[in-house]
Amino acid sequence: MKFLKVLLILSSVLFYSSVYATAAKYESRYTSLVAKECVILHEEGDSIIQECSGFGGYQLQASESDLRQSITLIKNGREFPLQFWDTVSPAFSTLGSKAEWRFIQKRSKPTPIALIVRLNAVTGEEANKTISWLVVSKLTDQNSCVIGKIPPQKDGTQNQKARDMADASENSPCLK
Repeated sequence: MKFLKVLLILSSVLFYSSVYATAAKYESRYTSLVAKECVILHEEGDSIIQECSGFGGYQLQASESDLRQSITLIKNGREFPLQFWDTVSPAFSTLGSKAEWRFIQKRSKPTPIALIVRLNAVTGEEANKTISWLVVSKLTDQNSCVIGKIPPQKDGTQNQKARDMADASENSPCLK
C-alpha cells in the first residue's frame, strides 16, 4: 500500500513538473507598431506600407488601405500577408501600438512561434464604437497565418487566452 502511495505521489510530481516546464518554455518579446517608429516603404494616396521592427528573422510590414490596417510578415524572402480585412474584420480598423512575439529558445537562439497584435475594428455605423480583437498568428517557415481572434473578455483574460492560443499554435488551422 505504501508503495502505491509513493508511486502516486511520484507520478503526480513528475506530471506537474512536466506541465510547468512546458508552460514555462514560452516567452514574449515586444516590438513597436507606432507609425513614427516605423519606416515608410511606399505611400500612394490613402495607402501606405511601413516596415516596423521584426524579431527572430521576421520582418514586419504594417499596411493601411481604405482605412483598414493589416500586417505582412516576411522571412527568408517569403511574404506572408495576414489580411486582417479577410481573416478578422472587413470593417475600418487600426492596429494597436505593439506586437507580441511568442517564442521558445532553441540552442540558445530565440525561435518565434506566434505573433499577437491588437486590431481595433469599427462595429457599427458609428466610428466611435469598436471591438478590440487580439489577433493570433502562427509562425512557421512554410506558412504563417492568422489562427484566431480573441474578443474582449469580461473577466479580463483576453491577453492570457491569446497567449494560450499562441503557445498551442503549431497544429492550428489557418482562418480563411
